[in-house]
Amino acid sequence: MMPRLNTIESCYTSTYDRYKNSIEEYERMQADNELMKEIIMEHSAQLQKMA
Repeated sequence: MMPRLNTIESCYTSTYDRYKNSIEEYERMQADNELMKEIIMEHSAQLQKMA
């Protein structure tokens, strides 16, 4: 019984680690996208003033 529990625990632990890493990566990408949006809007406004 214990070997099977260890196998199940290992599976859940590795799955948790994958999801945790994916969530952290997704949050970083969201932050990058927000920053890029702000910069693009700022540059667009500057270009419109020059036109």
